[in-house]
Amino acid sequence: MSDPVAYLDEIDPPLRDVLGRCATLCVPECCGIEAFDFSPVHIASSLLLHGGLPDPDELAALRRQLHDLRAVADDEDVTVAILNQTLVKEDWLRLLHVLEGNLKIALRLITEAEASRLDSGNT
Repeated sequence: MSDPVAYLDEIDPPLRDVLGRCATLCVPECCGIEAFDFSPVHIASSLLLHGGLPDPDELAALRRQLHDLRAVADDEDVTVAILNQTLVKEDWLRLLHVLEGNLKIALRLITEAEASRLDSGNT
């Protein structure tokens, strides 16, 4: 009989960085997934953290990670160490869907913000 839980002990960047930036409500060690706010604003903040604009290679890697992680569930629950949470397959797939959707919104927010940005005269 196989183990009914898939374990994700490690999530690589850039998704790890995005998740870390979304841990705004508490710490995962205390609250599990309830510590996270997967708002497009937090995702956008993560994408802008090191370069001012999203890096195309990082975006491609992030999208690939989200896509590839769908296969992890494979009729199993998923324990995600960084979230300190075990999710049933449906909740895992819903979380990935939310992250993908909010990533799209985050990119629109960044585009709008850059187009509307006021210049301080220092650049």
